[in-house]
Amino acid sequence: MVKREYQSTDAFQHEEVCFLQDEILRDKFKINSTIDAQGRIDISSRKEVRKFQSLKEIRIKEFLVNPTKIYKWILTYEYLEKGKFLLTPRFKPDVKNKLDMLSRMTGFEISELVAIAVMESGYG
Repeated sequence: MVKREYQSTDAFQHEEVCFLQDEILRDKFKINSTIDAQGRIDISSRKEVRKFQSLKEIRIKEFLVNPTKIYKWILTYEYLEKGKFLLTPRFKPDVKNKLDMLSRMTGFEISELVAIAVMESGYG
């Protein structure tokens, strides 16, 4: 079990990190977090980490089971700038394996797949 979750925010401006932390994590999903000295989003308590992991795995699984949506992603996001989204979340092994397979199938990096899932869900 992961006891702490850090989300890299290197690709975001400070205002975007604050929006992600305040508006999306705290207000929308009720996940408490802080911004550490390195500018990363720090989710510290075990309960908050579990809520965050559950949320991201539900969103990814939802998109993994739909081949039509995968094809739509390829067409819609084929010009997505590489390295724009430097998200590095941890996933349970079964979700990680599916993401690896989806990454090989689509050519998207895992961080790009996570960003696309967030954008498609209406929170990006």
